Order: sequence, then structure tokens, then C-alpha cells
Amino acid sequence: MTPPIRAALNEVLSQMTQLDIYSPGWNTAMLRFHQLVLEGGGNELVAAMWPSFEVALQWLAGLGSLRGGEHLREIRLILERLVQAAGVAPGLLFAARDAAVLSATLPVAGFANLPAEIAALAASATKPARLSEGQDGVLYVDIAGQHPWLVAEALLDLAVERFRLTGRGEVLVRGAVSQREFGVVAGLAEKHGLAATASETADGM
Repeated sequence: MTPPIRAALNEVLSQMTQLDIYSPGWNTAMLRFHQLVLEGGGNELVAAMWPSFEVALQWLAGLGSLRGGEHLREIRLILERLVQAAGVAPGLLFAARDAAVLSATLPVAGFANLPAEIAALAASATKPARLSEGQDGVLYVDIAGQHPWLVAEALLDLAVERFRLTGRGEVLVRGAVSQREFGVVAGLAEKHGLAATASETADGM
């Protein structure tokens, strides 16, 4: 990241700290911040996505007025578009969308932090996970830098299968970005009448 980009980021972050989060000025500064992050990442392909990404973030800025339970359908629709705009593969679109909805509505990222998570999702490539079993009987899964929204549902399925086979439904995940987003597994499990938690350890999540 070049010195001019760093200086511009510092300036826009300073502006954001002085503005009300619900003001139009904050939304403008937020858009500029993410534009600078994309441009400063050194990836020309990602930077070229800015126009469509800007539209997605503008949709996101309107989510704050849709927090009532009666608006859940609208929230799911907007987040589906955001996830799609972030480049998520069609086969993972609905799983990532559901994780995003849970992140926004449960005490995980929350609405205010969704822009940062959408940006992290856009920068996260889908890669094959590597599985291994430790001597302690725990299943280790290296997800190679993927965002938790892409893999949370599959990891929950693995944990359920491990519980059926061994009586121990524990999976240790390594190589994730935005590790706190594994908190969505609690909501995903609840949809199936199950209970799950995610906690950070020295070795991963």
C-alpha cells in the first residue's frame, strides 16, 4: 500500500470518527474508505470491481432502517445481492447469504460492521479445505484463508457427522479470516434444532 493511499485512509478514518454513523456524510466516508482499501490492495482485478461494489455498499447503508422482524425478507434479499456482488460462487450463494443474515442480526458483526465483512468476503477465494485427524481425535480443517460465511454450514455438517460417528462433535478450524464470524454457527445450528458454539483457541477456532 503506497504512502498516498495510507494518508488518504487516515484522513477518511478521521472523518468517520467525527461523524454520526447514520448521517449521509458517514456513508460517503465509508464508501471512500472501501474504495481506498480496494485500490491500495495491489490487485487490479479487485480494484476494477469498485463500481459494482459501491452500489452494493449503498444498499448496505440502507439496512439500518430495516431492523424490524417484519423486514427480514428485505434484509435477506439485499444481503443476497451483496454476497453475489462480492463474487461468491453460485453454489455457495445461499449458504453465504444465510450466514450474512445471521451475522447482521445476531451479536456477531452487527449491521455496523457488515461493510468490512463484505469486503473481506470479496477478497476471499474459494479453495479446497484440507482435513486431518489429530491424535486427540479432533478433526482439523485448514480452510486456506476463506471467509467463515463460505464454510460455516459445511463445517457444521462435519461436526454433526463427527458427533454421530464418535460422540464428539468438535471441529478445529485453521486458516480463516474474520474468525469471529464463526459465531454464525449458533444460528445455523438452531435452524436444524441443534446447538453449536464457536470459540477461539491457540490453534484456531
